[in-house]
Amino acid sequence: MAAHKSLCYSGGMSPASRPTAKKKLVLAIVGKDDAEKTVATLTKQDFRATRIDSVGGFLKEKNAIILVGTEPKHVKQVCEIVSKGAKSHKETLAPTPTMGGPGDFYMADPVDVTVGGATVFVLDVDQFKRL
Repeated sequence: MAAHKSLCYSGGMSPASRPTAKKKLVLAIVGKDDAEKTVATLTKQDFRATRIDSVGGFLKEKNAIILVGTEPKHVKQVCEIVSKGAKSHKETLAPTPTMGGPGDFYMADPVDVTVGGATVFVLDVDQFKRL
């Protein structure tokens, strides 16, 4: 992937003159069923993780957002843990019966969809404090 420079910055400084971030925030959106084991694995590996439950996506499924603040050198390890804990898989989606005109009834065929996995964002952090 090509490097991306943010167009947003604060403090009146140009992006080129901003100090580089010393920490990273890994934000991973995973399925609810995968969140608990993913957080458990992260904490066993001495990463602090915060889980926020959410709902969304194509199927309006329950998800979890996992936040991990870490050193840049550990981002790859965090992403590998998330990848192993949040595997994608196929599910069959049973369609809802629909009505055409009066007396018409139509039942579409079931559809296989890929669910699970993770969407991961890695963000620069200007300040990182543990209080």
